Amino acid sequence: MNTAKPISTAKQRQSNYELLRIFSILLISLMHSVSIAYNSPNITNSIAHVAINAIGNMGVTLFILISGFFGIRLRVSKVWWLWSLMLFYSLLLFSIQYFLKETPPIGNEHTKEFLKQLYVAFTPATSGTWWFCTSYLIVLVLSPFFNKLSEIISKRQFQYLLAVLITIYSLAPTFLMHSLSNTPNGKCTENMILAYLIGRYFYFYGIPKLIRNNAVTIFTFCFCIIFFVDYFLFDPLFLCKDHSFFIILGAICIFHFFGIISISSDKASRIIRYAAGYVFPFYLLNVFLIAHLEFQYAALASSSMLLLFLLLLQGELIIISFAIEFFRRILFGQLVNHISNFLDMKFHFDKHNIFSDNRPKGG
Repeated sequence: MNTAKPISTAKQRQSNYELLRIFSILLISLMHSVSIAYNSPNITNSIAHVAINAIGNMGVTLFILISGFFGIRLRVSKVWWLWSLMLFYSLLLFSIQYFLKETPPIGNEHTKEFLKQLYVAFTPATSGTWWFCTSYLIVLVLSPFFNKLSEIISKRQFQYLLAVLITIYSLAPTFLMHSLSNTPNGKCTENMILAYLIGRYFYFYGIPKLIRNNAVTIFTFCFCIIFFVDYFLFDPLFLCKDHSFFIILGAICIFHFFGIISISSDKASRIIRYAAGYVFPFYLLNVFLIAHLEFQYAALASSSMLLLFLLLLQGELIIISFAIEFFRRILFGQLVNHISNFLDMKFHFDKHNIFSDNRPKGG
């Protein structure tokens, strides 16, 4: 029986989903920022801490759902672009931290530590500097296989595959209270692969009708479950994790909400798409900048003004990140683009050659 499905015309990047990318990174940034309110004696800040985490942790899943929905088209230049971006920011942050030290590294032990940190700075893709980018690179290079698998299996086979992966990597850690993946918080490649395949399924078959018709109710239910369980029962935030079933389901609902948004203004679309190009640099700088700007609001953990300052902080983060990335593009953008064009011409990726059946025939 032929299990292949007809492939519809490839979807182009749409402004509503680019807007979702921006929304997702802001959720992640706000979640990183609000950590100062953990165990705050101010009940408003304490509630905000859990509530923001309940939604903010959906950001990573949203990112990968978008990638899966549109399908990553592997090119060597994509791998180069992401690696070079990570390398630039890794060396930049290393340099800043080095020059901000009160005492220079002197002596044998300091030299060893310096060389160790320098090595880590030169290998951001493998040193775990940014777990998301490392996992995204893995998904990127494996994407032709995920895409091909999505094309050739039947709908029922696809559902079975997702059911197994969700059971292992989401339902089990959510309800058995321990992770079956390699990290206890679900920040790992396995869950990114799961989210990517869910996005692929939505591309071919759409979001299930049950979720579409009840998205508001389902999202509200997920948020309430996460909030009440984490606020009243568990410490630390047990359900505010990437592999949480309620995080994934809530992210799917948000994905649906943005999918039905229509942006008709060409000017607004151009602005959104341009801003979305700064999402990765914003992520790479986020934790570092928050750590160095935290002094501005650390003393407000018990103040009713904390949330206002957190929102102002997001503005600071956006301006600083935009400025650094803007100048990076001026200084190195042309070089990166030249190398990207060379790599695409020299190492043209042809999925038909990779997936052609050239095995020798058995006797």
